[in-house]
Amino acid sequence: MINANANPEKRFFIDLIVRDISLVDAILDLIDNAIDSLVRTKDIDLYKDFKSTDDSSDTSLAKIDIKYSKDQFSIEDNCGGITFESARDEVFRFGHPDPHNRFSLSVFGIGMKRAIFKIGGQINIESHALDSGFRMDMKVAEWLEDTKPEWTIPIHRVGGEADETKTGTKIKITDLRDEIRTLTETPVTENRLIRMIQDTYPFHLGKHIRIFVNGKEVEVVDLTFGKSDYIEPAEESWDDNSVNARLICGLLPHDDDKWSWERSGWYIVCNGRVIVNADKSPLTGWEELLPLFMPKHRGFLGIVFFVSDEPENLPWNTTKRGINTESAVFIRAQKRMITASRLVLKHQNKLYESSVSGEPKVNLKEITGELKAISATTLAATSVTLASPDGRKSLEWKPPIKQQVYSSVQFSVKAEEMESAKSRIGRKSMSNKAVGEYVFKYYLDRECSE
Repeated sequence: MINANANPEKRFFIDLIVRDISLVDAILDLIDNAIDSLVRTKDIDLYKDFKSTDDSSDTSLAKIDIKYSKDQFSIEDNCGGITFESARDEVFRFGHPDPHNRFSLSVFGIGMKRAIFKIGGQINIESHALDSGFRMDMKVAEWLEDTKPEWTIPIHRVGGEADETKTGTKIKITDLRDEIRTLTETPVTENRLIRMIQDTYPFHLGKHIRIFVNGKEVEVVDLTFGKSDYIEPAEESWDDNSVNARLICGLLPHDDDKWSWERSGWYIVCNGRVIVNADKSPLTGWEELLPLFMPKHRGFLGIVFFVSDEPENLPWNTTKRGINTESAVFIRAQKRMITASRLVLKHQNKLYESSVSGEPKVNLKEITGELKAISATTLAATSVTLASPDGRKSLEWKPPIKQQVYSSVQFSVKAEEMESAKSRIGRKSMSNKAVGEYVFKYYLDRECSE
């Protein structure tokens, strides 16, 4: 028997993995790596740590600083750093030797490599953990020319950092690809990057980290549910093998008696990273098992949190910007999402005259009460199992009922006088009761109105 050569060709492999990822997605992968370092070194439990009340002005939070120009790109953090041993044995491998990694955002073991190869041809990395650190300097063109079957990347050991607040990693990339250089000179790139960071990390920003882009701090845009004396979101928690799941479904807070179309829909979160944002498509049941998302559905908000220390079992795809729709975990969760959606839609339908109407037939506050914003992270931190043995709390919607007190009026008049009144009113076919109500209202309007 002769063994056929099945070694991958470097240039083909690298071109393949960077082809379908955008610059913004590449940067998000690098942010993921920094957050992973933070989760690992700080032993953050994402499933229990949602209740953090830190805000983004807390200077003690870890920091990720992203800077770029047409000449270079850099990302620097103080999130704990990478040890020399980890760099030697794991970090630069394509794929994880051990897929079990506590609450990791790194699923397939290609994110950082794909990102740095996407951006440019000269890569310099230096990292300091408490125990040790490493430095790596690579000219990508030279590395691609090395045709040895065994792929290796030279690294150098450097010392650790005694001050934990200074442990971290800096990546600097020069000799940018032509398309990347063009993007760095486009103002829309920065705006899009900031928006994507806000959309992707609302459960990390201001709670665990602060992120800066070219010197500008990314503001926290939290996801919030509306809660009042008359309505509270539905909640449900369950375990699916190694995945802990939590669903919250209800309404957004309304601003100036209106709801936001842009923020409405379903959100899917894996290990604290938003994978699906404000979805109104068949992915989350709309148009198929649920109606088409119409203007009257503005205000609908649903979030599903999936958390696992075995990230390969989470229902995300390789870009972490979408769902693996064939994931059994997602398919089972989708059924619960649709059930929860119907609870909210049942009540929303009562607010509108028609299926396409964008304006409610009543003032929203009369039906929902004053919906106060409550952070989704706060709700996620509250264990529903304390209140319900099956881990479920139904949607509560109890509109205020105005209790009216009525009095009866009954008296007799001459028949000819009643007929005379009907003639004066101009409606001889009126019932005697209707005449009495008409006369009473006539008197109120003229004698009792303010």
